[in-house]
Amino acid sequence: MDIHQISEKFLNLLTRYYKEIYDNFSESGLDEIIKLRDEILDFGNEIDFSNIISKNEEIEDLNTNDIKYLLYSYIKAEATRYVKDHKIPKERVERRNDLNEIIQLYLQFFNDTLEIRNTIFKDTLDLVDNSQIKNLFIEENEKKVTKDSRQIKIMRFKKIKELKYSLSLFFKSGFNLPDESENRNMILKAINLFFLESTEQVSMISNEINILDYAIKQDFTKTSENGDRRNGDNNINDTNNKVQKNCPPLNIKHIAPNIRYLTSKENTSNTGFTFKDINSGTTGIVINNRENFYSKVFGPSHTLPTISIAEAADMELKETLEQEKSSNIARKNKEERDQILHDKEYSKEEEEDELKARSWDDWKDLNPKGHGNTIRNRG
Repeated sequence: MDIHQISEKFLNLLTRYYKEIYDNFSESGLDEIIKLRDEILDFGNEIDFSNIISKNEEIEDLNTNDIKYLLYSYIKAEATRYVKDHKIPKERVERRNDLNEIIQLYLQFFNDTLEIRNTIFKDTLDLVDNSQIKNLFIEENEKKVTKDSRQIKIMRFKKIKELKYSLSLFFKSGFNLPDESENRNMILKAINLFFLESTEQVSMISNEINILDYAIKQDFTKTSENGDRRNGDNNINDTNNKVQKNCPPLNIKHIAPNIRYLTSKENTSNTGFTFKDINSGTTGIVINNRENFYSKVFGPSHTLPTISIAEAADMELKETLEQEKSSNIARKNKEERDQILHDKEYSKEEEEDELKARSWDDWKDLNPKGHGNTIRNRG
């Protein structure tokens, strides 16, 4: 392929990456993403990027059309991460190995961009709080000393949001604008945006690896303990079987719900008996004499009382009836109180009407032929 064909093919890969993976509204299936990842890997095998971009150069010395190739290691890491996140293996060790592989791809992107001086802006480097990235790629004089990692995360989130907004049209145009200076500026902004987002991805992947390491260690510890416990149980069972073979027939006496002691027919006294957990059956572990005194001191000397399901149902029904009865009584009392209040209000109105009628009758008696003896003077 000539330079123009290489450029067109890579722009096509960038555009497909944006539409199929990066865009939040993408509806691409996993098969399409796997195909894109394979094409990205094939492109990297076909092209020798060292012939296009030399190490330790400055960004000002690179041709505008060549700067975009710095994004190759990024889309390679992103496509690989997407596929592995959607095909998570059952084994924790395999998942941890996949995550370590993904981190190495992101670290390659950091290395490619930071080898070309001035590619990553100073304010972008100030927003890196991952110690692994700082120690590997950022020089001491460029590290921003800060104690508030939370504030850095907030500022990084705001910066990512700002860059996304300014680059939205550039992404939708296929990573290529007619004006060369504007195109160069947008590519550099895209590199810085993906640099910050890769920082977020590496931090999250590192946290997942730490969790997996802890889980793997716990699984290994449990496996070792179970193996030791099985060996110990076998030894105890062998000992118990030997003891039981040499013991005379035993009588069983309950002294607590889950504890019973066994005495021989030859010796029915309280001495010389052994203890067993009732839940472990007749082949359970023999408990030493210490359990004898422990159960006598702390355990009840009788079986705790219990009730049947029918008795429990009767108790629940009785409680329900009592609650309904109490509710009916309360409702009846409320109705009576309301009726009394209503009667009092009605009596007051009747009393006022009666007083008014009496007053009118008295006036008529005092003024049988008086002026104003009309219906209008009824107050």
